[in-house]
Amino acid sequence: MTRVHLLPRMKKRHVHDQLEHMRVEGFKPAYQGVRDDPAMYYATSGGSLDAARIEDLVKRIREEARQLGFPASIGRKVGDFDTRVTILLAQEEWLNTGEALRDDVWSYIATMMLPDVVVWRFPSANDERFLGGVRNTFQRLWTRGVVLDRGELSDDRWALIERLGEETLVQIFERSGLSNNPVLARHFAEGYLSWVDNVDQANMQRTMRDAMMILLLRNKIIDLSLLSEERMHQEVWLAFRTAWEKRGCHHDDTEQDIERSRKGFLKGLMFWRR
Repeated sequence: MTRVHLLPRMKKRHVHDQLEHMRVEGFKPAYQGVRDDPAMYYATSGGSLDAARIEDLVKRIREEARQLGFPASIGRKVGDFDTRVTILLAQEEWLNTGEALRDDVWSYIATMMLPDVVVWRFPSANDERFLGGVRNTFQRLWTRGVVLDRGELSDDRWALIERLGEETLVQIFERSGLSNNPVLARHFAEGYLSWVDNVDQANMQRTMRDAMMILLLRNKIIDLSLLSEERMHQEVWLAFRTAWEKRGCHHDDTEQDIERSRKGFLKGLMFWRR
């Protein structure tokens, strides 16, 4: 039987209380270790709290920040930090349980264990970067990593994470129509990547938004999550092509280049980890 590693949790109202305190006293970890926190709580059954494991993970996230200059200003290294931590979190197999799906778990990690790293990454220190949810500093990265991991057998396992920019990732993961369907989100990301090398960035962003709208509307007609890999590929490809042609972006050379890219699209799908 697989052991479930329980994680510390934090209620929303306690996050707000702690943030109010840190805005006066400074953003720093409240305690040296998880078990030093007298108010820390976790599920009462179904597994056991592994304080050493979560503390080691926090230590490694902090080390990634240090390698990029923390606590000095992050500057233009935000993408590097996000990519590194996304890959780090995605490879933590012990996180692949229902615990990591809980918002209050990520609230605790961001607010009690890594608040200084949060304000380094997001100097505005908005509450949403501490509260669990799609904009939590670390929860958003873990979600991206789990969904966009092509799997250990892929020759370019982390290409989707390394090559998709923040704007594209936000579009995918902050729209519930895509983010609540991991298979569709992966296909959309692969579709985007297969087009982006052959379409200029300005047109690509507009094409991406139109393609997303087409897919979300299509999903209201048929449940795309029930389609086979091949059919899903066809739906995504058709959405991008329709959006591209709608913009009047196509010409012969670009169309030939994109067609060549399409041939490699399905090949990459076999490596996705389910």
